[in-house]
Amino acid sequence: MPALLEAASGEVVALRIKVDEYVRREALCDRKWTSLINENKMTQEQLDKLKEQVAKQRNTYDKLITQTQLRVTKANMMLADSQGEEQTKRDAAEFLAQQVHEMYEEKRALLTERDMMMLQNSDLQRLNIACQCDIERY
Repeated sequence: MPALLEAASGEVVALRIKVDEYVRREALCDRKWTSLINENKMTQEQLDKLKEQVAKQRNTYDKLITQTQLRVTKANMMLADSQGEEQTKRDAAEFLAQQVHEMYEEKRALLTERDMMMLQNSDLQRLNIACQCDIERY
């Protein structure tokens, strides 16, 4: 009888150790799960902010193009109005050339910024997908 009690007691102790290990693992999984969900939320927020910035940049770019076109039209009007005055024509041509150069530089800067934002967007999408995969695994 004492051997049977000892065997049962040993089995209870072994089972208790296993239960404690499972409880520890469950707590660890819960912490990881919460961490992944929070990380996913943060990544989604960053992605939304970047999308908003891209939309603003597109809007700014469109406005810039419109303003540049208006400047070019105005410069052409100035050039047409100064048909008899040689110096005025030269000034208008210089002004027009300067405006075209400024437009090119502004466009280049906006395109560079847009490209960087698109790269960041791609990185965030990749991280978001990785987080979703991690979440699905758990």
